[in-house]
Formats: sequence, C-alpha cells, structure tokens
Amino acid sequence: MTKEGRPNNPLYSAFAYDDAFRTMETECDDILIPFYIFNYKMELDDIDADADRIAALADLYKGIINRLDAEQESGRLSSKSHGVIIRLTHKVIYKIMEKYNNAREKVGDVMGGEVLDLPEIRAYNEGKAEGMAKGKAEGMAKGKAEGQAERDALEAENERLKQEIERLRAASV
Repeated sequence: MTKEGRPNNPLYSAFAYDDAFRTMETECDDILIPFYIFNYKMELDDIDADADRIAALADLYKGIINRLDAEQESGRLSSKSHGVIIRLTHKVIYKIMEKYNNAREKVGDVMGGEVLDLPEIRAYNEGKAEGMAKGKAEGMAKGKAEGQAERDALEAENERLKQEIERLRAASV
C-alpha cells in the first residue's frame, strides 16, 4: 500500500477511500464503500501471507467504521444506512476473501461484529438468547407435562395389572 492507503497495483481503480465519504451527500454514493475491497483484490495473495499487511487492512476497515460512525453521529448517515453499509461490506469482504483465510478472519471480524458491536447485532443476539430461554422453558414445561401424563398412564396400567393379578390369584385358589 502507498502512504495514501492506496494499493500498489497498476490496475487500481480511481475509487479512493476519501472519495467514498466525500460523496455521502448524495443518496446512493455511500453504497460504494462495501466495494472498496476490490481495490485490493490483486494483492490479496501477498496481503494474506503478511501479518503486518493484514493488520494494516484491518486498521483501514476500522477507520471506515469510525468514519461511518462519525457520519451517523453528524446526521449525514441514517442508522439504517450505517447498518446496511456495514453488513454489505462484511458480505463483500467474505466473498472476495473466500480463499484468503488469514485476511478474511481479521478483516471480516472487524466488519462482522466480533470487534464491531452494532445495535442490530446486539438486538439479534439478545432476541436469540431470549427466544432460546423461552423455548427451553416451554420445552421443559411440555416435557414435564408429558412425563407426568406418562407416569399417570403407567400408574394406571400398574394398578390394572395388580388388580388382574389379584383376580387371577383369587380364581386359582
């Protein structure tokens, strides 16, 4: 990467990091942010093999998150757009970096919620935990009721068999 953060790549696109944020006043230019990773596609073999370059790329995406946060706080970016951009960026990164495990794990974690604590992710995790707890409680209650019904049925069967044994004993005497 150059000191400006651009890839050392003759096929580098004209799409630069600052350009994505500079154009945020329009409705859909901010949607280009998830595709910034394409600027690094030809270097991913080298990046994936170099921990320092992976860290630099992860830092770049941490910077993107911080800039998105600032845009949201300033009111230039809605919470919904903020979440959509980050989720889409995460998906694009995972697709582009499919075969680059080291880089995908580090950069993907930054964009995917392990480092980033998005309200949507937090709400999903809380909802999932609440649903699991409710499902477990309902399952236990259902299991307890079914178990009690089976115990009652077995007790009734045992009582019937005891009476049958008593009847047979009485008949054989």
